[in-house]
Amino acid sequence: MATCRFCKSPDKKLIKAHIIPRSIFKLVKKDKNYSVYFEAKKKGVRREFKQAGLYDENTLCAECEARFSKWDTHGGAVICKPRGEADLYLDPHGIACGYHLKDADYELLMMFFLAVLWRASVSTLKFFRQVRLGAHEERILQILKDGGPVPDTYAAILIQSSTATLSRHDTTVLARSN
Repeated sequence: MATCRFCKSPDKKLIKAHIIPRSIFKLVKKDKNYSVYFEAKKKGVRREFKQAGLYDENTLCAECEARFSKWDTHGGAVICKPRGEADLYLDPHGIACGYHLKDADYELLMMFFLAVLWRASVSTLKFFRQVRLGAHEERILQILKDGGPVPDTYAAILIQSSTATLSRHDTTVLARSN
């Protein structure tokens, strides 16, 4: 038994909790059976094949991990959805400069981003060792525990690399819509 990083309970059995939800890894691996994890070291590059992404056995109990489900489901659905002409955001000159995420619930999507960021910050995996939130770690934890709302202090920009419609500006700025 170890301490859950979310509820702080020292007597809970910790589980294999995904830091980045499986749905996002499905996007990365596309039609392949796995994604490839590379680790560069002085001795060379080590690679591992991951079928379901990265998970950490030292962060969350099952009860707490379940609290992320709603946010992970929405985030995965919005991010993994193919975007096309109907989703384009045009600047005042008619130039495509981003996507309008009409299917996104701002609050749920921001909670998803904060949840992934917080899980990465408390993860014991080497892959996430550079993610350090300082005082924001506890602030974000409290937002997650409260179930929101996300204060305007936190914002998100999504950047997509592709050769699709937005060849020059594959960026989505997430903002509340009125």
